[in-house]
Amino acid sequence: MSIDYLQLSQAQAEAGRGWTETRISVARALYNSGKSAAQVAQLIGGVSRNAVIGKIHRDALSDPQRKLPHGSTDQAKGMRQPRKPRVRARGPIIRVKTPLKEAPPPPSVIDQQIPAEQRRTLATLDNACCHWPVGDPQSPEFFFCGAPKTDDPDVPYCPTHQRRSRDQAGGRRRMNPGAFASADPGANWWHR
Repeated sequence: MSIDYLQLSQAQAEAGRGWTETRISVARALYNSGKSAAQVAQLIGGVSRNAVIGKIHRDALSDPQRKLPHGSTDQAKGMRQPRKPRVRARGPIIRVKTPLKEAPPPPSVIDQQIPAEQRRTLATLDNACCHWPVGDPQSPEFFFCGAPKTDDPDVPYCPTHQRRSRDQAGGRRRMNPGAFASADPGANWWHR
């Protein structure tokens, strides 16, 4: 199917109305004459290259004997070279977990034996010390550990209290999500 200037100008005039019969026939003729999808989109106007590709392939408008644009290769025609099958010379993959060498546990700290010069109040806490609370916050003897903590800014505790926090949260205590909504003031929301 050849295309004349009248049809092309009519297709361009219909640019704002989507895919009309005239625009479809002009796009088909241009594409099958060897124009690329980008060239077809530019000539008829109002559509993108991807819209032309979609229309041509969705409506099966492409001619199998289509002329290829200048400089095309067999890959551009869609003619794929057959793949060579992969040959695996390996046997089955066996994954073995090697035990990680854990650092020795930090020395145990008995909270009430923390030296007085290390202890911190809320006003004296900073980012370089352990924020582990010790005692009842309502009592005058309440303090924070104050030991040097790790360099990780996301960890607020010294190595001993960090380990203790993981041990306490590691399954012995689990929050009951429904308990909060229905609990009385002062109720225990944790399972033991």
